[in-house]
Amino acid sequence: RWSPGHRDFVPTMISGASLANAAVLVIESTRGDFEGGFSEGGQTKEHAILLRSLGLSRIVVCVNKMDDSGFSEDRFNTIKEQVGTFMTKVGFKGDDIVY
Repeated sequence: RWSPGHRDFVPTMISGASLANAAVLVIESTRGDFEGGFSEGGQTKEHAILLRSLGLSRIVVCVNKMDDSGFSEDRFNTIKEQVGTFMTKVGFKGDDIVY
């Protein structure tokens, strides 16, 4: 799902990320929202690809809104597995991804 004004923020995100040594990627864990952001063309994938394309190799993945899933460890691990698999496909190394 796209946030209002998302396209307006992309140039600012690129500008800031190009100066960074590491990134924090905040991912919503709510059912449906995570899947929407992580679907083909979703913001989560777009941001991860942009970060890696800008040369960032270290990233902290923050899984947000875990209270919506009752702090389910299974939900967290599912998200971590899907995100980790994608991140390594786009060039991040496992040791450089922190959850």
